[in-house]
Amino acid sequence: MPLGTYDIYIYGHGTATNQNGVYSLTANGINYGTNATSKGSDWNSRRWQDGLQFVVFHEVQMNSAAQILQVQVLPGGASNAVISGLQIIGYSNSAPVAVIDPADQSVQLGATAFFRIAAIGVQPLQYQWFFEGEPISGATNDILTITNVLPDSNGLYWVTTSNAFGGIVSSKATLSVRTLTQNSLLNVDFAAVAGAKLGPAAIGFNNRDYWNNFLQSHPGRNVLTDLLSADGNTTSVGLTVTPDGPGQWSNGVSDPMYRSYMYAPNLTVTMTNVPAGVYDVYAYGHYWDTLDPSGTNPIVAYNLSVNGVDYGTNSEVSNDGWESPFWQEGVHYVLFRNIPFTNSSSELSLLALPTSPIAPLGNSSFLAGMQLIRYTNSAPVIVSPPQNYSVTAGSAVGFSQAVVGSPPLQYRWFLNGNLISNATTASLTISNVQLSDSGDYSFTVSNHHGSASSVAGHVLVNDLPRNFLLNIDFGAFPGAKWGGAAIGLGQEDYWNAYSFPWAATAAIPNLVLSDGTVSATGLIVSGAPGALGSSAADPMYSSYIYNSVGEISVTITNLWPGSYDLYIYGHGPATSFPNLSAANGVYTVSAGSVKYGTNANVSGAGWDSAMWQEGIQFVIFRSVQITDTSQPLTIIVHPGDANYALISGLQLLRIRPRSPTNINLTVSRDSLGDVSLSWPRTTPSMTLQAADDILHAQWNDVDPALVSQTPSNTLARIPLSYLSTKRFYRLFAP
Repeated sequence: MPLGTYDIYIYGHGTATNQNGVYSLTANGINYGTNATSKGSDWNSRRWQDGLQFVVFHEVQMNSAAQILQVQVLPGGASNAVISGLQIIGYSNSAPVAVIDPADQSVQLGATAFFRIAAIGVQPLQYQWFFEGEPISGATNDILTITNVLPDSNGLYWVTTSNAFGGIVSSKATLSVRTLTQNSLLNVDFAAVAGAKLGPAAIGFNNRDYWNNFLQSHPGRNVLTDLLSADGNTTSVGLTVTPDGPGQWSNGVSDPMYRSYMYAPNLTVTMTNVPAGVYDVYAYGHYWDTLDPSGTNPIVAYNLSVNGVDYGTNSEVSNDGWESPFWQEGVHYVLFRNIPFTNSSSELSLLALPTSPIAPLGNSSFLAGMQLIRYTNSAPVIVSPPQNYSVTAGSAVGFSQAVVGSPPLQYRWFLNGNLISNATTASLTISNVQLSDSGDYSFTVSNHHGSASSVAGHVLVNDLPRNFLLNIDFGAFPGAKWGGAAIGLGQEDYWNAYSFPWAATAAIPNLVLSDGTVSATGLIVSGAPGALGSSAADPMYSSYIYNSVGEISVTITNLWPGSYDLYIYGHGPATSFPNLSAANGVYTVSAGSVKYGTNANVSGAGWDSAMWQEGIQFVIFRSVQITDTSQPLTIIVHPGDANYALISGLQLLRIRPRSPTNINLTVSRDSLGDVSLSWPRTTPSMTLQAADDILHAQWNDVDPALVSQTPSNTLARIPLSYLSTKRFYRLFAP
């Protein structure tokens, strides 16, 4: 590591509350002590806090290039040693530098507000918080906590940070205190134990929001009376569930309300004595599986009527986002807006209808929770938290804001303070995001009674990798295959292992690219209950999944838009077929509605050759076009000549177009047989690579000791002994 002073941030926690991380750090023989993350229920808070999700070792000194920094991960509360990540930040003897400034806060009256500054610099750092220009007594930490906020807490807050070398003043943050004198929120959690859920869901006001619990799976106990509002006050609202004694189950997600649900055919919830007003009604529910990975077909629908007036049916689809912690209308819940309750004894009826073609749980529908929020003539109140995204160019992001207030509501959206044209609804969707879409998004909502503004979230757009290569190994255990196959970028190329023995259907989210980058691309396989191996030498090619009575469907989702070459591998084993050479693979490929035909590999000798050849061990579908991230790429694996549908692996290569570059490359050879190469230094990021077999394309960087620089050229001298094993050379621009 370069010489200097560093702060070391270490993150880690297991899935259990007591499964914390414990870390000891030494540098050059100096022990900087032992720190541990939290064993309490706050370990998974979304707000980063030293001692909860991470620990910090300050002012770690690196005094020589040979010095070693070592982190020892010790067993924590559950006797497991765990680590999730680390950050190393260096600084010189200088004044503090802010890396996170305080952000605007909008909280409910009586709730708790937090402001935070994150700064680096020579320790110790001194902090002083200010409110409207006056120092706050005792507020001398990096986090300012304001409990039981009152109306006079509204205003501007900032902090000064200083050390022995100087000081800085943060940006000003606004605290807005919301009141609920004209708004009420009622929450119901079905199939959960009392107290399991506290705080907001798609809407809410603070982390103490109360949820009424319906845990009545036995006949005769299907009624709740005098429900409590979110602030804990008793109401006259009653609730009845029919049929009596519904079933209850769990889908395993993190939110306590959304995780558990009740189910029954024609499941109906009736609420009585609902006070008069205009309401938004939220209904939540999801089965324990995706059911329809395409996200195109509804899996459940909810019909709402109030006082006998039918307000229609809203449907919920199921896709890879249903387990996301970010609430999405139409995926996690449905919303009925501006529903009038005309008298003090209004009755609501919510009917859950099954719509999935799979019809799980005996053609049952399901319901996990409900929220009712009432508003009268009032200014808008924003009741949804910010959403942050870190995505790759070409992806899609969206913001959806929950606002209560008297209609009509007018919306305006901003990026980095600049008005976004034609963005005038409660949601903002950006498809095919580019680097220019990075930044802070905010919005303003107004009506005849006032206005409100809030930060919607931050979008970080990462540029696409110039070479996108995705490798999948079917039927193999993780780590069985590394490096290239017919194509590859290097010996360390990563392969995603699909290893689900005897599972007819399975999925892998967030596939990893060949260079180790985690992507948003997902994989879904259906109709492949079998897994076997062959005598082939390559670890990927020697294992495969199969169907002996039908076809296999392989779907790749959430790909970046672009043009792809798809390589598909597959052949059967010697032990399973009398005629081994007939156990070939047959594949049909489509992207969205566009079909790219059917290709088959060899049904004859040569299938187990160690030399990769198109049409023998694999087939290629070239220039497959993905026009949008929502467009799936589908492979149908047909039975081959041995009447088995099988697939061993695939590679998906995307090359981002770029302008051609002319390189003046000079090649010469001396009397000893050594070869000299020369090319201009002005060519950016060009690396000389070598391979021993161009068909396998296992390219590696040439030994840096053979490469030298002049003011104008890069020179490489390749000795004859090197040429005997490395016969092919190229200049590579990453």
